Amino acid sequence: MPPSGGAGSRSVHVDALRGFAMTCVVLGHAIQRSVGSGDMVFAVLAAFEMPLFAFVSGYLTRMTPEAGAGHTALDRVRRLIVPFVVWAPITWALSHFAWSGLEIRGIPASLVGYFAVLFPQPRTGLWYLLVLFYWWLIVIFAKACFRRVNLLTLALASGAALVAGVVASRVGIFAPSIDFGFRQLVDLLPFFFSGWAVRTYGPSLDARLPRAASLVGVALLGVMVASVLVEPSLFPLGESSPDAVASLASRLHDYVQAALGVGAALLLLRSRVSDGILAPFALAGRSSMGIYAIHLMFLRTGFGEGWVMAISSFAIAMAVSLVGTWLLRKTRPTAEVFLGELRSRVAAEPAVAGG
Repeated sequence: MPPSGGAGSRSVHVDALRGFAMTCVVLGHAIQRSVGSGDMVFAVLAAFEMPLFAFVSGYLTRMTPEAGAGHTALDRVRRLIVPFVVWAPITWALSHFAWSGLEIRGIPASLVGYFAVLFPQPRTGLWYLLVLFYWWLIVIFAKACFRRVNLLTLALASGAALVAGVVASRVGIFAPSIDFGFRQLVDLLPFFFSGWAVRTYGPSLDARLPRAASLVGVALLGVMVASVLVEPSLFPLGESSPDAVASLASRLHDYVQAALGVGAALLLLRSRVSDGILAPFALAGRSSMGIYAIHLMFLRTGFGEGWVMAISSFAIAMAVSLVGTWLLRKTRPTAEVFLGELRSRVAAEPAVAGG
């Protein structure tokens, strides 16, 4: 994620992709809090928004040959873990003293209690930052053990993390609500890896695609929406099914849904879309850390009820988050501490945040 702005080497398409994902996250959160998580629009957004973030994060993952493992890890701590911790007391205060919608996260009543569960239960905070940090540890591990990060070494390191996470979950090492973010890592790891593989071996996301690609994107989007509509009847219990085969089938179905959504977004936003359409998403992409952290505090600041509340809260949350990010960038200390935007960029290119 950080720094969210000013990476001149990235194209507007990459920023637009993560800005589109960020917009979907904010809209999804607004719908969840005002309409409910059972809404079909929310289900469609939730199917692909975070996998798309993970894909772009993987795409932006690059360690320079001279970057050491320790230096890179420290850099990621400053960019990801520091904001993860710094925003926590603000999140806690607003969840208990303001009508923000944060109560849905189950944040403990005391600040000390909140910090005690922040890492074991990262979903009470900015969980994606912690999961993104884990991804970087996998990349660092691959380079430290094999001296270079390529398809084989990163696949081995990712596979080891995936197996460890699945085994730990199956044998009951983690309680249902205490997993230190490893369940989310297991869910998103294929998309982190896919984004990195595309960056390293595949076509650049900088190039625009012919307009015909948009037709394929619309088709993929249609298939994904259809799969979301039929999912309740196919997998009524989802991954919680006592039948191991049904649970595995539900998990694979979720991965297919996410892949369809990511593919549709990649095609639609690169198929000669006008700069006027890309520009707002690119702006959101360059401000993704600020939007991710700030929007959660303004999800019930709209007016009306139901969808009116959702749309008005979404608009207010986006506007306030963009302004807040702009203000935080006014001084170097606030940009570094709250947004993870460091001056030095020797360790890696910036990654992406989500929510």
